[in-house]
Amino acid sequence: MKEILLRNLSADSKADIREILSEYLSRHYMQTSNGSTAVEQMIREFHQNELRTKAEIEKLQEQLKEMRGQIRSLTDQNQAYKVKHKAFVSSFNDLINHTSS
Repeated sequence: MKEILLRNLSADSKADIREILSEYLSRHYMQTSNGSTAVEQMIREFHQNELRTKAEIEKLQEQLKEMRGQIRSLTDQNQAYKVKHKAFVSSFNDLINHTSS
C-alpha cells in the first residue's frame, strides 16, 4: 500500500503530501488503533467536506439558474420599454411636425 500511495503522488506539486504521508507511514503507531482511527476520521471529514461542497455547488447552480431567468425577464422588459420609448418619440415627432405645418 505504501508504494501505491507514493507512486500515485509522484507529481512535483504534491511533494509536501508525499513527505507528510511518508512520515506518517513510517511511524510505529501506524499499526495500532490510533492510526486506523486517524485514517477513519480523515475519511469521514473528506466525505463530509465532499457532501457539503456538492450541496454548496447545487445551491449556487440553482441561484445561477434563477439569476439567468431574472436576466431573461429583465431583457424582455427592457426590449418592451425600448419599443414603447421609440413609439413615444415617433408619436411626439409626428405631433410636433403636425402642429408646425
